[in-house]
Amino acid sequence: AAASRLAAAAGDGTTLFLAADERRAAEIVHALGVFAPAAETVLLPAWDCLPYDRVSPSPACMGRRVAALQRLAGFADNKRAERRRIVVTSPEALVQKLGRVDASFPIARGDRLDRAALAAFAERCGYLQALSDGRVDDPGDIALHGRTVDVFPADASHPVRIDLDAEDRIVDLRVFDPVTQRTAEPLDRLDLVPASELALDEERVAGIEHRLPAYQPDLRPLLTLLPGVALVAEEGALDACRRAARRIGEAYEARCAFAVRGDAAAVQPSQLYLVGAAREAALGAAAIVELSTDGIEPVPAFALERDAFASFTGFVAKALGEGRRVVVAGLDGERLSMLRALKRARIEVRAVDGWQAIADASSGASVLAADFEAGFLDADFALVAAADVYG
Repeated sequence: AAASRLAAAAGDGTTLFLAADERRAAEIVHALGVFAPAAETVLLPAWDCLPYDRVSPSPACMGRRVAALQRLAGFADNKRAERRRIVVTSPEALVQKLGRVDASFPIARGDRLDRAALAAFAERCGYLQALSDGRVDDPGDIALHGRTVDVFPADASHPVRIDLDAEDRIVDLRVFDPVTQRTAEPLDRLDLVPASELALDEERVAGIEHRLPAYQPDLRPLLTLLPGVALVAEEGALDACRRAARRIGEAYEARCAFAVRGDAAAVQPSQLYLVGAAREAALGAAAIVELSTDGIEPVPAFALERDAFASFTGFVAKALGEGRRVVVAGLDGERLSMLRALKRARIEVRAVDGWQAIADASSGASVLAADFEAGFLDADFALVAAADVYG
């Protein structure tokens, strides 16, 4: 529901949406793929570790962040966007300052692969050499075999296999399954993102990213990286920023109190995070619009009823009778069962290929191939997700 309101509220330029938490941010980005498919959407996640932790964020998390930061740098360089841009983040990510990230390592079919340069990039940018079995199982793993290089890009969901000829020219570049080792779709090009926000020419130790300001003293907040951006905040998100800042202060005090001999001194919170007066000044200078969800209600949990499908079709009939446009959303098998139930209830449903067709319709029921965690009801629409019916 919030994503539908955000899609309607976002202007032609760049909009920064502050979700209430990490989970909500990911849900919003997923839903924007339906409600605003033409927009360029970027998710900037927070680190998946505690402030001042003794472990580093995971390579998967840092890979996603690096990829997002590279795109945001492109936004700053190209202020005249050809399509809407929506950046989604969480309170924890908003209050963390950002540094410079290394460029990606380009790999293209037909090019000669400089194995030494790739190995140097991998070591500098946080990639982990595979164990003795040579398998790359997790984002940020790399294995340089004879004429084959396997790498799991830090921002990807599957690893990539690079096949070389005798002169190290790339003859094949394919995604593969890390379990079965079977290759899948071919790629023409891979831009391998760093697996850490901190590129190092020295030995990397656990938790070193928490000392980022010692290597890059000129860190900047996200709001500075996107000057003049329209900031739309979900209800409760600004208070969550203040709570996040309090947790950062407590974590810093705990790290100092329980310091281990030989530890490097923890950086001051203000060096790595937007805290205290600086945070309030930055938020006060931004043009903040709170996203209203007034008038939005959850649809009933049909799955809890004795006859889930009868309750579902009765709800749809009632919503149509009240003049609302109804959307039934789910995956292939899920939609089929719901459509059969609607047909038995003599409710006509049309198939559409996107949200815009639903928005343009004046009435009626539509079925949409989309996966939502839950539906919603407002003055104009009733969206029923498969999860509402099946649980």
